[in-house]
Amino acid sequence: MLPLSTAGRKYNESSASGENVMEIGVTKTIIGPALQFAPGIAIVVMLFPLCGWAHIYPTFPASSFVFLITWFIGSTIYSALLYQAIIPGAWSALRHNSRRFLYSIPPLALTSLICGWRISIFCMAVLEFCHRGGSWRRIIDIVVVWLYLAAGILTIIEYQAAIVKFRGYETLDPTFFRIDSILLLGSSVSGISHRLSVLIPASETIYYHMFAVIGVGIIFLCLSGQRSTAMAMANTLLAAYIISTICFALWPSAGPFVLCNDHSLHFDRHSITFAEQRFAITSAASIWEHRTNIASPTMYFISFPALHITIPLIVAWFLREWKGLTIIILTYMALLIPAIVILEWHYFVDILGGIVVAGLAILIAGKRPFTYSQRPRSKKVFSASMP
Repeated sequence: MLPLSTAGRKYNESSASGENVMEIGVTKTIIGPALQFAPGIAIVVMLFPLCGWAHIYPTFPASSFVFLITWFIGSTIYSALLYQAIIPGAWSALRHNSRRFLYSIPPLALTSLICGWRISIFCMAVLEFCHRGGSWRRIIDIVVVWLYLAAGILTIIEYQAAIVKFRGYETLDPTFFRIDSILLLGSSVSGISHRLSVLIPASETIYYHMFAVIGVGIIFLCLSGQRSTAMAMANTLLAAYIISTICFALWPSAGPFVLCNDHSLHFDRHSITFAEQRFAITSAASIWEHRTNIASPTMYFISFPALHITIPLIVAWFLREWKGLTIIILTYMALLIPAIVILEWHYFVDILGGIVVAGLAILIAGKRPFTYSQRPRSKKVFSASMP
């Protein structure tokens, strides 16, 4: 039996030690994860005083909901296909008890006729996830990270209306055009686009699937138990959007299509790109000329830098432990560069700027966290059974 004074000292030391452990536990389990949401919350909170000062009224049209749903479904489909393509043992798991696919053909065919083939494939991916005993807690992680990032991106886009109101939207387009003529040895993005206009439909298919890359990143990281890393990726992407918005405030430009006099002659009237570009210019002109004070996440005006290059680079950085997936994303980015040029969305210097912004965003917010809930990662991070 210890003396009273010694026992008391030992008790106090163990009590203090227990309190320290509890403090560390609270920090890791509550404060740490909560701080991951701080950048997105700050973006949303700062929007309202900025819009009040600029007399801009943010809106959230129904088309934004359609975009979010399409984005999520498309990301799920691509993730399922990529999972089968690059994860060792995925095909053997698929062949096991393959009779279940015969049973699922009639309802999936009916779903395809009623809702379309995308919904049918989405349903098949969900059913296969359930069959393999996937964790629904990780599905919740996917939804939380995706909603957080989507809210942040849509909110940041609303900031652009305030910038256009005071800075314009095509002020530096002639400057970027001259820089391009130097980089492209006298040629221009519009000139290249006109010579390759036959590739516009294929370029649109490549260009407008970029957001699925983000969804694939979130799904792979969350399903492998790396929710904190997925949040770090989301915050890095938000940092890239913030940097690009600052660049737009300093050097406002809309894109090479603004300076192209015969732009409409090279695009089909049913082209998605032509409609989007016309909507962007009309909206920006209305805000700049004070004919409207409505902002919307459908109004994206930034040319420099090209975030269509920035985003795949950031996602590839966070998914680099899956070498096959990283190669696929970088290959997609290689196809994305000519698509950007052919559609005249960005100057060539914008593409270079997009690479720089990706590096800055990763440097600022791209540290991969290690929390109490994460085990040390091994080479086999993502098993075929989808733990």
